[in-house]
Amino acid sequence: MKQKIKLFLKRSIILNCCAYIIHNLCTHLRGFSGGIESTSGTTHSTIRNAEKQSEIYEQLSNTRPTIKKFLENSNLADDTTFPMIKRYYGKDAAGETFFDDNKGYDIIISRSVLEHLNNPIRSLHTMYKALNPGGQLIHKVDLQDHAMLTPSSHDSTFLTILSWIYGLMTKGCGFPNRVLFHEYKQAMNEIGCMLEFFITGFYGAGSLEHECEFDDIPVKLKEKAMQHFNCYKKSYASKFKDIAADNLIVSGFFLVATKT
Repeated sequence: MKQKIKLFLKRSIILNCCAYIIHNLCTHLRGFSGGIESTSGTTHSTIRNAEKQSEIYEQLSNTRPTIKKFLENSNLADDTTFPMIKRYYGKDAAGETFFDDNKGYDIIISRSVLEHLNNPIRSLHTMYKALNPGGQLIHKVDLQDHAMLTPSSHDSTFLTILSWIYGLMTKGCGFPNRVLFHEYKQAMNEIGCMLEFFITGFYGAGSLEHECEFDDIPVKLKEKAMQHFNCYKKSYASKFKDIAADNLIVSGFFLVATKT
């Protein structure tokens, strides 16, 4: 029975991979034939629910007087009506190149964005250079697979896929780039800034109740994540084989960097 279950799961993963490759190919073909403008090689976009957006901004306005004043003459269902906000679209908005020409920021914030960029490490370098002295980068990075293969398989299954196959599945479509925690740490340490990381979750153990520094995470949660790691590490793609367990178990974090 166990062998049958394993065979079924392997076939399911293979079929999922094939589906993503076909989807990616079709997306690019539509782009070539229909003239879709690509942002940093990405042809996907988020469709917002105007009603939900309105509810969110209304709740924020009711709890924050400054936000209420800021939005008092705006259409809450349409954030393009909000004052004093500049918007950039298409290639001009590409995270990898935007900050080459746009500088002088006190703070740069993103939430679940960097894991979708083609080159988030370059983006971090250009963002840091674009800060004023004392300015800060605050980024939340979600290293999970964004429901590509979960919940039908364990939450680090996408790390088992060979790099060239994963490239066919995801290139230019905004799916997770598999740039993991250790690469962000290395990049920011090379920059040499004041740096803090706050962990938000582990593969195999889920999300933390509150983000915190690695050393402050409950031992039982770390142990659960390590059990998951030890169970599946042999099946991970070769690019992840030599990464320290403390880095590879992290499925999400906040990065806070201050320019000195």
